[in-house]
Amino acid sequence: MAMYEAGAWSGSSANTALQFKGAFSTTFSFAHASISSGQFGAITLASTTCDIMPGDIFSVELTPSVATVAQAGLRTSTAATSRVTIVLAVPGSTASSTFSGTGRISWIDLT
Repeated sequence: MAMYEAGAWSGSSANTALQFKGAFSTTFSFAHASISSGQFGAITLASTTCDIMPGDIFSVELTPSVATVAQAGLRTSTAATSRVTIVLAVPGSTASSTFSGTGRISWIDLT
């Protein structure tokens, strides 16, 4: 996990600067079962991969090994085993096969 220097968040519309702990980025790999056409799946990341709390600012980039799978949404949680859940979907008419891939998650840890 890379960490960048902590400091004040500039450019805010608030009257005072918002303090944050730091900016982080890490990569991960995943494997997933097939997803039927029009259905959803999920990848869950634990606090050992990304210690994001609800309210933190973050982004996720996924590179699945099959083209039919799309990222459909994100959820955060205070549970250590499921800090971030990435919702996957197969919007087309062709079901995916079993697939794997890699991802990058970057976040700003707010205090």
